[in-house]
Amino acid sequence: MEGICKDIAGVRILDEVSLTVRAGERRAVIGPNGAGKTSLFRIIAGEMPPTRGRVFFMGEEVTRQPAYQRACKGMARTFQQTAVFSELTVLENVMLACQQRRHPLLGLLQAVHRDRATRHAAEQVLEDWALSRWAGRPARELPYGIQRRLELAMAFARRPQLLLLDEPTAGLAAADVEELVQRIAAIPRTVTVVFIDHNMKTVFSAADRITVMHHGQVLAEGMPAEIRENPAIQEAYLGVGGVARAVGG
Repeated sequence: MEGICKDIAGVRILDEVSLTVRAGERRAVIGPNGAGKTSLFRIIAGEMPPTRGRVFFMGEEVTRQPAYQRACKGMARTFQQTAVFSELTVLENVMLACQQRRHPLLGLLQAVHRDRATRHAAEQVLEDWALSRWAGRPARELPYGIQRRLELAMAFARRPQLLLLDEPTAGLAAADVEELVQRIAAIPRTVTVVFIDHNMKTVFSAADRITVMHHGQVLAEGMPAEIRENPAIQEAYLGVGGVARAVGG
């Protein structure tokens, strides 16, 4: 992203934000509520156009391309609230994700059920994400932590080049957070992961680099150790000594 600005109703939400993420990187984006993190994600994913600036993906400018075109190029995204098909079974949810990867113009469930290759691929995803025992259950009946895992499995089933995770641990119990972090860590480095999270233990354990946003601008960027010791971040975001407490230091 180069010089991204976003104005809404005369208010500048993002102000000259530039961001470069290397292939295979795990990048965390943190900051207080209202810092512009989710707006940044929406612009990356193509859900909202910038007022000014440019977005590039895999060396190609995609600034004016809509979300579905970016998805076809290899972007996948999860949301703060789970986005699964609640009336469909776990297997059917993942089959639809696999079908979209194989045939982007076909998504009807009837067609999916006739595709043995799609079913086999979905069953493998369920096994990889420890969801096989839930395969026949409607998604609405799943515990919340399992729904979050299903959403990640659906995103991963499309074999994305870039995975955008918006608050993946929000609302999870401590044990579910630990398990989800381990599963994210196990995602192969062929997939670039950019995530927003308020859980500092998650951020400092999972990220290669951290971008800190404040009032729509990038306040700081660096490796976890650099961010932990940055006095400006301690004052503006976490409070003096807050980083050390958040990560158990």
